Amino acid sequence: RVASGFHGARTMDGADPVDEKTVYRIYSMTKPVTAVGLLMLYEEGKFSLDDPITDFLPEMGKLVVFDGLKAGGIRTKPPGHTPTMRELLLHTAGFGYGDGQQDYVSQQYISRQIDAASSSDELVTKVAAIPLKYQPGEAWSYSIASDLQGVIIERISGQSLDQFLEARIFAPLKMTDTGF
Repeated sequence: RVASGFHGARTMDGADPVDEKTVYRIYSMTKPVTAVGLLMLYEEGKFSLDDPITDFLPEMGKLVVFDGLKAGGIRTKPPGHTPTMRELLLHTAGFGYGDGQQDYVSQQYISRQIDAASSSDELVTKVAAIPLKYQPGEAWSYSIASDLQGVIIERISGQSLDQFLEARIFAPLKMTDTGF
């Protein structure tokens, strides 16, 4: 037996109450859905968790790690290793995110308008030009990793992310109101 209930309104004026048919934006819940899609490809043997992300994102071949500010610019150092697929899934690959944090790397995501990329390829190219926040595998940080996972899904499957998730997750589960 499932218990359910509803509270709130669908409209700002409160005139339209929520009910069992109300559709919600799920925002960051897309992250685990994208990770499930990528792990489906892992189960099919399309990659190993310890593969470098550059196997699928060759644009990331010249990543550097932020090492502080200096007069007239920044200091960087090479990464100890290329981030792996496992680290990408765990948000420990070193990437930042334009989420309002005030550190240099996070601010680069905002100033370089990463969220305005017109394509997956442009997104990867823009992100590859920003230093990592820390050495891959050394820390966890909410990051652009899920977006990069989506690009990898597209490149492995040959489908857009929304087509892949619809065909492989939403349709089989009869999630008719879920989509990208």
